[in-house]
Amino acid sequence: MAASRTWPAIIAALSIFLAPAAHGQVAGSVSLESDDRFRGRSLSNGQPVATFSIGYDHPSGIYVDAAAVAQLVGDEAGLTRLQGDIGYAVRLDPALSLDVGMQHTQFTSRYSGARTAHYTEIFVGLTRDRVSARVYYAADYFRPGTQTLYGEVEVAIARSEKWHLSAHAGRLFYLKLAPAYSRFRDQYDWRLSLGRDFHGFELHAALSGGGPGADFYARDAHARTALVVGVSHVF
Repeated sequence: MAASRTWPAIIAALSIFLAPAAHGQVAGSVSLESDDRFRGRSLSNGQPVATFSIGYDHPSGIYVDAAAVAQLVGDEAGLTRLQGDIGYAVRLDPALSLDVGMQHTQFTSRYSGARTAHYTEIFVGLTRDRVSARVYYAADYFRPGTQTLYGEVEVAIARSEKWHLSAHAGRLFYLKLAPAYSRFRDQYDWRLSLGRDFHGFELHAALSGGGPGADFYARDAHARTALVVGVSHVF
């Protein structure tokens, strides 16, 4: 789906489902992070970011989420990324649930130079107890004609009233590449996250990495392994 059609569809769906908010649940959050990491790479040139997100869950199982990310310092300070998704979640049995939907990500010119960039993924996922898995498919991943499949697994290792420990592993497969990008290789990423609730806020830290190869931004190569710290407030 073209970006010009995707975002109006997401916004329209969000307005429709937010209208009867008394019959569903609205939640939002504001976060500050030391870096914007995505699938083992930095999207903010290693600089801190602020994220505002809001979502609505309808009793039918349909949900809509939207987020805006702004880089706080550096040459590219300002709004860099918008993301929205719409999906449907249904419980198959008391311990297993199914999740299907579509996610669109739009990058501003602050992220990608003089032009904007975008891609849309469709996804399907399963969650059982503390383990969730999702598979994403994109027909134009960052570049037209670049087809990808991304699979991820999330595990809530430990969860108490105050502390949360989770792990993530993912793999990106390039299904089709334009000749100019034939050097691209399948990628893997991982993350270990620890969070603690503190008077209405969550303090968290995540050690993440990926490969093969280094990460490249700000005209230099950087190690894929990084420690990101942040704070979030949910309302």
